[in-house]
Amino acid sequence: MIYTLQITLQNRNPLNQRTIQISDHKTFAELSQIICDLFGFSGEHLWEFSNEDSSLIINHPEYAIESVDLQEFAEEDFGDLQEVSENVSSKNYKLSDYFINNTKIKYMYDFGENWRFEIVFTRADEETTEAEKVGIIKIIWGVGSYLIEDSGGPEGLKDYLAQYARQQRDGDRRETQEDFAIRIQPAMQSFKAHKHAQYL
Repeated sequence: MIYTLQITLQNRNPLNQRTIQISDHKTFAELSQIICDLFGFSGEHLWEFSNEDSSLIINHPEYAIESVDLQEFAEEDFGDLQEVSENVSSKNYKLSDYFINNTKIKYMYDFGENWRFEIVFTRADEETTEAEKVGIIKIIWGVGSYLIEDSGGPEGLKDYLAQYARQQRDGDRRETQEDFAIRIQPAMQSFKAHKHAQYL
């Protein structure tokens, strides 16, 4: 099957969104890298997927959570923690394992900066070409800018853009500002779907 997924950055205006078509055989680890590519991240930080109530956590392949036997502890010591999340590895967990019963999932990139995304399953189509069967991802649509990693998250990026605007307004052209101007460039560029037309 070919899934159509809509990926939206949360807590930021204006709208920053991508729509892709992807094989249901792809893993969540592969989906994470695709999201990073489409929004301008390196993929080097930790990340995770989770369902709406966080009862399922799909972990970064290198981030293992050891299970704890809560039966060893008194119930009053833990309360709601008796209901612990189910944790699975994104390296083996396929899109079909989740979206066969669900239509939404959350994605967080970089636990320090908290870049949060909502992924919505919009439709499923039968595989129609050999290319789709081998796993080509198609970018259908996108809007918004690329993001800047290690900028402090959505709020930090907003401050970055404000600082850059002040520099331009005040005519600050010092050499020390050149690196900053280069760093801010991705967030000044609108997403171009044709640059990511399709890839394996």
